Amino acid sequence: MRLVMSGDKSRYHFFRSIVDWGKSKNQENFFTERLGEREVFLTSDLKRMNDDFFYSPKVPLNTDLYFPSEFVDILDVIKNGDKIVWFDEFPYATDRDIEKIKEVLDSGKREKVVIVLFQNYREKLETDISTDDMALEEAEYRYSQLNLQIYRFVPDTFPMFLLWENNIENSIIEGSFYSKMKMIEFGLEVFDSSYEFLFDMPGEDGTSIFSLTDYDVLAGFCEYNRKLCKNNIWGVYHEKACKFYWDNNYAVKDFCKFIYKDAIESICIWDFEKDFERLYEIVIEEFRKIAREMHPLVYDGVKSDYDEFLKENQEEIISYKMKIQHFFRENLKELIKARINRNLKKLEALYS
Repeated sequence: MRLVMSGDKSRYHFFRSIVDWGKSKNQENFFTERLGEREVFLTSDLKRMNDDFFYSPKVPLNTDLYFPSEFVDILDVIKNGDKIVWFDEFPYATDRDIEKIKEVLDSGKREKVVIVLFQNYREKLETDISTDDMALEEAEYRYSQLNLQIYRFVPDTFPMFLLWENNIENSIIEGSFYSKMKMIEFGLEVFDSSYEFLFDMPGEDGTSIFSLTDYDVLAGFCEYNRKLCKNNIWGVYHEKACKFYWDNNYAVKDFCKFIYKDAIESICIWDFEKDFERLYEIVIEEFRKIAREMHPLVYDGVKSDYDEFLKENQEEIISYKMKIQHFFRENLKELIKARINRNLKKLEALYS
């Protein structure tokens, strides 16, 4: 998901309040005025760091904060699927601000806009604070007439407006959301037993994951194949196994998706499908390691000798089959748990 950070220069103050210069590969120390000269992004994905992408642990998973150049018209850079965060600082809700917001709303983006009233942290006289408070109340009234969601933001506080509603039916309230995070933590304590229960339970097609690792299935991977001749048997066996489990085997994918979504859905403010596909890629890669971790064993015979070869190497072949069973019974469970923990810690970092 991409959040377009628009409005006045307070968006650049916001940028500087959450960016981690130490972990951003681009070490250029932007001043607020310079930041608006070109487009830049904030992300929590360290792998994407470059001259335009900066790192911040405060950015939600699978979300980019896009800061377009201040010299472009916001309507020229908005793409389908974008959300718009409109920053406004004192003096708030000027006629020009309202006019520009109406242009955005008239373009059909009403449900994709939130207002952030940026409260500067500079030291103020008591009369200044009183004036600001009155201006804030007036701004909230004016923006509310446009039926827009409004946030007040003070630097060094939690930016709730980044947690754009996604796959959550009700609006996110900080207290209840934090409670949901705690429920996920509790769920992790009983995750093993839940996983075991569903592992043995048949899915919609009548197939359980347990049944996909039974003796007959595993024996099929080790049947004679011409590719075995003078080749490492584990590579040949595992090629069959990979095709069986990961090529259009919806029982395995649906199981993984159900387990993961059931555990994380209540706090999923990111793109779940993208997140799950990444998890699934990790799962498949880990499964492929099974063959690579086996001690090489080459078959150098003909078909009629194969049964004798199986008997001679029975211990190693049984070990291979048990590794597959262990992967689905234990490793897969731990991979899903690790992903849940990873996402939970990232959300907790937003609150820190």
